Order: sequence, then C-alpha cells, then structure tokens
Amino acid sequence: MESFIPLPNVALADAPTPVLIRRDGDEAEVFGWTAGDADLHRVRTFPAAFADFEDGLSQVTLSPDGRALLMITVHPGPGQGPDRARLVTADGGVVWNSDAVISAGIGGVWSTDSAVLALTGAAETIWLVTIDPNGSVTPRAIQVDGPVGRPSVEPSPSTSLVVPVGFSEDGRWLYGARRDLADGATTVVVRVAVPDGTVEPVSGVGPAGPGRLDPTAQSFADPATGRTVRFGPNAATPGGPPVFEVHESDGSLAFRVEGHVVGGYAWIGDGRLAVVEADALPFPSQVRAVVLNGDGDVEATMLETGAVGGSALLGVVDGHAVLAFFTDQPRWQVQVVLVRLSDLAASAVVLNAEVDKLVGGGILP
Repeated sequence: MESFIPLPNVALADAPTPVLIRRDGDEAEVFGWTAGDADLHRVRTFPAAFADFEDGLSQVTLSPDGRALLMITVHPGPGQGPDRARLVTADGGVVWNSDAVISAGIGGVWSTDSAVLALTGAAETIWLVTIDPNGSVTPRAIQVDGPVGRPSVEPSPSTSLVVPVGFSEDGRWLYGARRDLADGATTVVVRVAVPDGTVEPVSGVGPAGPGRLDPTAQSFADPATGRTVRFGPNAATPGGPPVFEVHESDGSLAFRVEGHVVGGYAWIGDGRLAVVEADALPFPSQVRAVVLNGDGDVEATMLETGAVGGSALLGVVDGHAVLAFFTDQPRWQVQVVLVRLSDLAASAVVLNAEVDKLVGGGILP
C-alpha cells in the first residue's frame, strides 16, 4: 500500500510558494500553496494556452515571476525530430510558437528577472527569447556550431547538442554546455552575450566575478564551483540504474552516487546538491531526499518515505527545497512538501481533487 509520510501543514517564515499547473480544457490554471494554509490559492489563469497545441508528452513550466508559461511537446527519443514550444504571457496570450526547439531533457532556462528565456534549438542553435515589459517577445536563434563547443569527433544532432545551462550574475551572458544525449555528460563550452548574441568559447564557468553563474537563478551547473552532472544510461550495467556523476568544470570526476536510483537533483548554489533517490524504479519501497556536500557525502536527510508511486524535486529557492510525492493506490493523490534547509523544518499539504489534470509545477519566491 502506498502512503505519504505524515507531516504537519505549518507556516514557515519567508518560505517560497510552490505552484502547480493544471490543464482545464484549453486553459492553464496556476495554483499556489502557502505553507500553513489548508487550501491552494489561484495565482493566475492563462486562457487558451493549450488551444491548437499538439497533444502528447509535454513539459510545462512557469517563469520565475509567474507571468509567463513555457510549454514544450517532447518526442519520445532524441532522434525523433525537433520538439514544439509555445510561450504564453499574462499580458499577451500566446506570443511565440516554434517547431525548431529540442528539449534535450532540460527544457528552458530563465533569467532571474524573467526577461530572457533560453532554449536549445535545432541545427546547433540556442534560442534567446526576450520578453518586453508589455509582454511582447523578440526571439533570436543564435548559431553555436563551427569550432565552438565541438568535440573532436563530429557528433550527430541526435546524440550531442549545445544546451543552455544558466545566466551570469550580471545578466550579460548565457552559458551553454555540450550535452551527450547517450550518456548524459554535460560540459560547459560556450557563452553567448545576451545583448548582441556574440558567441565565445569557454572552458567551464568561473566561481567569482560578475560573469559567474547567478546563484539565485535556475542553473544546470553549480554557481559556486562550475561543477556539472552526468545523468544517463549505465553502460557498465545494461538495464541498471542510471549513472549519476558530478564532474569538475574541467570535466574530471568529482564523485558519483551509487547504490540508489536518482530521480531528480538541484544545485543549492553553495557547492551542495539536493537529490531525490529511490531504492528501485518503478515501484520504490523507499524514497529519500538528501543534501550532498562537496565530497558527495550525505550531509543531511530531508525526509524518507515508504512506498510511493513517484517523486519529484521541483527545485531549491531561497534556502528551501520543494518536493512532490504521488500515489495511485488506492487513489491518485499528490503531497507537496517544503523543507527549510537550515534546520530541516518541513511543512506539507495533500491534494486529492483533480490531480489527474496536473501538467507541471514550479516555485515562486
């Protein structure tokens, strides 16, 4: 029998707001939860967000300010062709559609102020989509092929791509990484100037100066160290759990996580890593959320569950981790959990109604 860990629904001072995105016909409804409240509150509705949008497996994410919605319809494999993306704003409705986007398991990367969105494009491009204060957009496809970011052996577009990693603290640069879709290896190799699209080769990301990764923004590399994660198929054990390795900015191995199946991770921004791992997938009998230090050792265990149907780490914002757990036996339910990392204080709410309509989630400050 699947069940949630019993946790109180209590107020947490200065905690961010977890949000859930629900599809209702063509509308996308965004609901938030304030720790301690018994019910969700409506944050925003995006009318006609799904109108004439391809059905299928989709990634649906919210901008950091909650005023824009990104939807990507994802093909089942990296060699299945480009994906379709749509950007919807609170002021302008559907403002951008593209059939030349590749999810690459990452989706989009937002700047902290939600003014710029970066996505992987087809044919070795990165999309920079600037959102004006009035809600209109300016999309630019930046070419990053040629000598920049190329490995010694010419890759196929279905096995290797340059993907956005994160924005610099001063907002001037977007960093990109060469991502091997076969084994999950990710190495920062390029940066793109946001104002004019100039492309420069780099070797990793420095931990200091205005050009370092923004520690308050979404990033797929650690702002404190420039480390990246390799998360992909296990070549040593075919059919075994995915490999989860942390690599230094120069590509050398820092540490690997073994013995568990990693289901999600997020950089905390200070060299530590939040990880959700299970004893098996599918049908885990135990899931735990932990904080790993710079050596890969468990510094703290946020929580442990028994058998659940699934789990997700929605992210880490302002020193708080946001997690979601799912059950489908005896009925569909979702538990949203906030954990304050400084003292591991936790608060949770369980949702029962219409959880089958949920299509995404996120965090608002």
